[in-house]
Amino acid sequence: MMFNIGQYVVYGASGVCRIVGFEMKNFGTAQNEYCKLEPLEGGSSVYYIPTDSLDSKVRALYTPEQIEALIAKIPSIEPIVIDDFRKRKLVLSAAMRSSDPETLIAMIKRLYNELCDRISLGKKTNLTDDRIMKDAQNLINQEFSVSLGIDKSEVESYICEKLK
Repeated sequence: MMFNIGQYVVYGASGVCRIVGFEMKNFGTAQNEYCKLEPLEGGSSVYYIPTDSLDSKVRALYTPEQIEALIAKIPSIEPIVIDDFRKRKLVLSAAMRSSDPETLIAMIKRLYNELCDRISLGKKTNLTDDRIMKDAQNLINQEFSVSLGIDKSEVESYICEKLK
């Protein structure tokens, strides 16, 4: 896939980034061409991705049409169910790195259901799961807000409205 300067892309768990240029850099071994990314959130951070592995590291944002189709599909997306805590943590971390919206939604559904169960039993919430759920929601909110041209704070209400 061809990527262009100024284009927004998703870079794994780092979320939405803007391509700000292509530069020749020498990071130790040899001079290579790199794509320079600035994250939508993250202050002054910059990422350099080798252009020869760009397709495997970043992906184009979902289009508004793809987002609408995904939102319509949310009720039928099955939550990720893994009871073993260590295994679940590995799977959830991999899901975050993949930044695939459907996988993130399945993960959020699982974590949200578990959160509700814990609260109903009077138990404390799991801080690791809470953080992962918030991070996953942030990735979804970033991508949907940029693609749909709405404020990030409006994404959840937008999804709820579409699901009515």
